[in-house]
Amino acid sequence: ECTAAAAGGMQRSNPAFDGGMWRSVWGSVRPGGGDGFRFFYVDWAKVVMDPQFYRHMILFTKTTLVDAKEKQAKRANAMLEFTKWSIDVIEEKMRNTPGMEEACSYSASGVLDLAFTKEHLGKLSTGVTIYNAEPAVKVSREQILDEMEPWLKHSVRAATLQGGRLQPSAARGVAARFTEQLARECTDDLGVKFHFNTPLESVTLEKGRIVALHTPGKTFEIDDRTEVVIAGGSWTPQLLAKLDLFCPMYPMKGYNLIAPNLGPAAQPRRVIVEDFVYIAPMSDELRITSVGEFAGWSTVPRPDIVEKLRDHALKLFPAEARPAIESAKPVCGLRPFTSDGLLILGRVGEVENLSVNTGPGFNGWKTALGAARLLAEEIVERPEEGERKTLEFDPKVFSPKGRVKSAPIFVALTLLLSPFF
Repeated sequence: ECTAAAAGGMQRSNPAFDGGMWRSVWGSVRPGGGDGFRFFYVDWAKVVMDPQFYRHMILFTKTTLVDAKEKQAKRANAMLEFTKWSIDVIEEKMRNTPGMEEACSYSASGVLDLAFTKEHLGKLSTGVTIYNAEPAVKVSREQILDEMEPWLKHSVRAATLQGGRLQPSAARGVAARFTEQLARECTDDLGVKFHFNTPLESVTLEKGRIVALHTPGKTFEIDDRTEVVIAGGSWTPQLLAKLDLFCPMYPMKGYNLIAPNLGPAAQPRRVIVEDFVYIAPMSDELRITSVGEFAGWSTVPRPDIVEKLRDHALKLFPAEARPAIESAKPVCGLRPFTSDGLLILGRVGEVENLSVNTGPGFNGWKTALGAARLLAEEIVERPEEGERKTLEFDPKVFSPKGRVKSAPIFVALTLLLSPFF
């Protein structure tokens, strides 16, 4: 569900969790935050009675407003170095698996950030809101219209284009197809069995260890050699609540319009970023992605947000693209939005044989294989400190310790109020 709605970008970058993001979130989500198209939205009917939303937002406020800038920068740089390494892991996997690059519509043709105001062009030059490790160059309005993306000449917004920033080597791919490829490898080559539509009802603990997972049709016994890994994306807090644990994460719903390939007259040649809208061309489709809506665990698209995104896209593309964009299918998925922008990855101290892998929300699928590799090493190989000296980040920064906490009263309150959200 989450990967189906992903834009598919693989930029080596991550957003800054600082006062700027706090103002952007709260300026949009407060009641009366404005009727225009923006990135952040909140469905107050779905969150007003949800204790998880308020606790998460309190932690988010501390992270972005109270924590020292040095601490914020340290977290952001660790996440950036991890993201760079994780993308290398994904690209290595694709290169070494015959047919995977083509199956996933993988391409490293770059990312182009467009600026339609001089103020925005200045921000692209300084990178004030994004930690970016991609090589980038400024490009002029003439370069964009005449050489790079000639379809933009026929946009109603062409007259106000100021220029942009090109990351020439940034990549993209279809996340859902990538996960399907991995799942096929797991079943065909490794003998993994997936149990779909199997909700977890309860967990049995004995002496601080999980010994059984109970589902409607079956109980899974857990022996002494088995580690339980919760990699439930945005549903991780609900799963950890079965163990009276709080997780500092809340789902942030993303919106995607999926249109067929627009053809040579209108299909972009590379990923286009226009403020907070991400447009990813794939071999057979076009993905127009934006929005972070706090609406609990609902994946149902709000019609008013869909139409705002659609109208915004129509103003960017030429008339030839109008029929495809007007009929583009809206798809929503939940991003696991952690309160500090970091993954939550590793062993949970409160339960001996429990690990978690979730977050961080904005970086999505491009961190997937890196996170899995780090966790597998911790569980299976348990490497000594020296074995990780080649990494440019400390994996301990992602540890659940001190973040995932025992909270039986909070969990009970959330469960009591759950019928109202």
